[in-house]
Amino acid sequence: VADRLGKLPAELLIVDIGSKTVDIILTRKHVPVESDCITIPSALIQCMANINNVVYRKTNRTLTEEQIQQVMMYGNAPYSDKVVQIVKEELEVFAKGIEATLKEHGFEPEMTPVVYVGGGRDGSGGEGDSPQDLPNRDQIGLQTDISSGAGDAGR
Repeated sequence: VADRLGKLPAELLIVDIGSKTVDIILTRKHVPVESDCITIPSALIQCMANINNVVYRKTNRTLTEEQIQQVMMYGNAPYSDKVVQIVKEELEVFAKGIEATLKEHGFEPEMTPVVYVGGGRDGSGGEGDSPQDLPNRDQIGLQTDISSGAGDAGR
């Protein structure tokens, strides 16, 4: 991300969604504000577990990680429309939860552009996925070809 900061808005929230954590980085004048950076210890692994719990509770079926990722990435999957809809609804819950977390920590996603990056980014972007449904969707960007660095190795 660092090599692209100059091309992005001067004030920006970078949300790195990984498998185990969500890292939030605020930049001002293209420089990360270290004192405002936070890590939330819940991300895609927990999201997928929650999705599977709801799918099981409502349909008595379980999904593989790949089946959930199919909906994350493409907005559809080759299984029942009912199950796809449940996955989409739970992805929306996850995305809105990230936005709520931003607000809880004093960030203003309605006023500051947000870019999602990282190894777990597929949970927050793509056709039919949740960020487009959030109220501040015009402030959201998705950088699909960026990895935040060596920290992604364990995600």
